[in-house]
Amino acid sequence: MTANGLTLTVTFRVPCGYRSHDASITLTAWGAMEFFTPCFPPEVAMLPPTVRKLSDLESPCKEYLSTKVRWLAWDFFVGTAQSERACLCIPRRVRWQVREFIKQWQERPEEGAMAKLAQEGFDPPTENALRTALHSDDLHLQCAAAVLTGVQKQTSLIPDLLEIAQKQSSPCFQLAVLWALSKMPDHSVLEDFLCQNFTVQDLARALRDGSEVIQEAAARVLGRLKNVEAVPSLIRALKQTSKKVRDTARQALVSIGEPAIPHLVDTIQKKRDEEIRRAAAEVLGQIKSPRAVKPIIETLRNVRSALAIYDSLKGALVSINEPAIPVLVEALGDESPIVRQVAMESLAELQGIHIFEWLKGVLAVKPLTEVLLKALKEPEKMEEIRQAATTALLSIGEPAVVSLLEALDKTGFATIEEILLQFPPDTLKKVMRKAGGRKRSLLKEILKGVHDQCR
Repeated sequence: MTANGLTLTVTFRVPCGYRSHDASITLTAWGAMEFFTPCFPPEVAMLPPTVRKLSDLESPCKEYLSTKVRWLAWDFFVGTAQSERACLCIPRRVRWQVREFIKQWQERPEEGAMAKLAQEGFDPPTENALRTALHSDDLHLQCAAAVLTGVQKQTSLIPDLLEIAQKQSSPCFQLAVLWALSKMPDHSVLEDFLCQNFTVQDLARALRDGSEVIQEAAARVLGRLKNVEAVPSLIRALKQTSKKVRDTARQALVSIGEPAIPHLVDTIQKKRDEEIRRAAAEVLGQIKSPRAVKPIIETLRNVRSALAIYDSLKGALVSINEPAIPVLVEALGDESPIVRQVAMESLAELQGIHIFEWLKGVLAVKPLTEVLLKALKEPEKMEEIRQAATTALLSIGEPAVVSLLEALDKTGFATIEEILLQFPPDTLKKVMRKAGGRKRSLLKEILKGVHDQCR
């Protein structure tokens, strides 16, 4: 290992075909990183990759070293979460020095960049000086100039950064441009740059590793791309410290839409973290897809821990609104009391929707009677549900009378008597002839009371 303050060179053995040999990577304080391998001399290493490939001068270990350099450059410009992985390519005896070197200059890259430009005669680093350095053929000058362009927020140099980024294939310069654009006042250029130059996997890493600005931009781009591969990373981002990042990740998931539903449901069912499960449920509601209703019901039926986020799941069902009604009505007859409860409460909270036709379609006396009783206990909150359930029961006929008599016997609600009197007299007489015991007595009392009032 050699170091002079602004650079650090580490040497280690690398696999190369069927053998291994020593190679080295040089890290710099301005973010430019290079590798050297004895498989070809420096003069060949400086040739463009296309020339080396056409000339059959590619080294078997090049891809291996290129990957390590990219990890280290990513660590330098984007975030520290990659440091452990990046340093795996380096012998144990120097890993600590590599980490410390990156950490030291990562926090103040402008100092290293200014030092490099000063060495090369670009002092002071004016706009013209930075433009000249950017258009040079020296990767080190280009990276240093990109860093200072970001530090100085030189928006006039953005076209130069983008132009050189199209020509310069080095991941170090691409990441230096990314870092510089994240410092600019307008982040729309940053988003376009991410979209055009980085893969979905890169964007997922940026969402995990980057500064708040880079994370937010990465989440927004992933939402634009609508790639389902990004969903797990976006779900993890729902727990980020920054509210801006959380909100942007949420919007990205909503943009992806229905393809994200299986991942969100899986998160709700299998994750232990209540915060991220609650956020996933809220996203399901914002997607507003009827495809989410059955998985939510299934979750409430089978996952005990779903009770911890009951309100969020119910809120998702209410947000889905009218498309959720058929499944909710069907759920009124579910074996699970929790499912019946969430179905009733969700239907009660739906606003401006005529539920009668849906309830009538159920033609199931028991769930409709339960809905009615629930509504009678909360008359102000569930008036629309009470009316819809009443109308549906009246349309069923004799079986509904029997069920209502049982409910009256249990609860004594006077409102049930009023509902029973809305049935046609012939229907009530038929039930009285068939019914026995307590039901017949109740019905007689109701009809006698009406007869007495008429007299």
